[in-house]
Amino acid sequence: MKRQKRKKWIVFGILCFIFIATFLAAVLKAPRSQDSSDIALINGEPINEREFQMVLQEQKAGVLQYFHDTYHITVNGQSWTTPINGEIPIDVAKTRAMKAMIGIKMQQILMKTEGITDNISYSHFLSQLEKENARRKATVAAGKPIYGPQVFDASTYYPYLFSNQVIALKQKLVAKEWHASDEQLQDYYNSVKEKAFRIADNVSVQQLTIDYGGNSAENFGDKAEDLKSALSKLEQDPTNGDKMDRAEAYAKKVGWSVKQDEEVYTVQDMRGLSEENYGLAEAVSTLKPGKISQPIFFGTAAHIIKVLDRKAMGYQNFNEVKDNVRQRYVDTQYAGLVDQLSGQAKVVLNRKLYDRLQMQ
Repeated sequence: MKRQKRKKWIVFGILCFIFIATFLAAVLKAPRSQDSSDIALINGEPINEREFQMVLQEQKAGVLQYFHDTYHITVNGQSWTTPINGEIPIDVAKTRAMKAMIGIKMQQILMKTEGITDNISYSHFLSQLEKENARRKATVAAGKPIYGPQVFDASTYYPYLFSNQVIALKQKLVAKEWHASDEQLQDYYNSVKEKAFRIADNVSVQQLTIDYGGNSAENFGDKAEDLKSALSKLEQDPTNGDKMDRAEAYAKKVGWSVKQDEEVYTVQDMRGLSEENYGLAEAVSTLKPGKISQPIFFGTAAHIIKVLDRKAMGYQNFNEVKDNVRQRYVDTQYAGLVDQLSGQAKVVLNRKLYDRLQMQ
């Protein structure tokens, strides 16, 4: 009798254990509830309003440029909420920010899975920020060198920490599944060498430089517009000789300084030219022989070039750039993985809070 009772208690205990274990597993797997200060849940991970606001502010410059280039309108103040040809600037910014935030959070979730970090919440980030600043303060007080600022704020420490975690994640993924053989790297090199490893052509050009001078901003702007207008009219009348000759004749007629010469740009020249005058470098790099560029304004001068000849210089040797090829291969694999994960993300939006957000 006693043995039967004890057996019943054992069975009861086992059933209780199974029930409790099942309940706890269900609780742990259940989606997190959304806090009132969370903009969204991405695959169950909360996005704090302050975290999203940082990402939103990063979109500001790009959105301003978009509306300036697309509609020739400067967005500021109240115009962030004013429709422009059916688009509202703040909505464009928030859409871009959410796309960026999804990409960031999906990477952070992968970092957590791979053991790079054990906590990806914004509150944990703030505690890391506090510890890092304390460490830097102590290092400076001890008279030792530090790299970067003495004190981080949230907006600078967030990308700093994230970029270091991305590096660690890539290293782990390479060790696990992205280790490429020389044959795989050679195939990848062949697929991207035209864009990534082509040596710049030696380019012979005829170059016309029109210096319209003037030190005052007003004078400078007026003369630049005069030249643009004149060249536009010359462009519309192709029956009256070579465009460069006509541009030179017009410039001399109005008293501007003109110089015409021939240049040969090598790969070494192009490096310096790209830093000094990107527009001219782009024209030299892309125009085909016989083609003439649009006027390229730089300082108080305009440049017009005609490409006379291009000599192909081939590609960088695979063995010499193998490390670069390997890094590009890993970056390509990683970008593809992030795109895939972002496309699979499940987003639960706190619409009320999201709609209230404004550009600061």
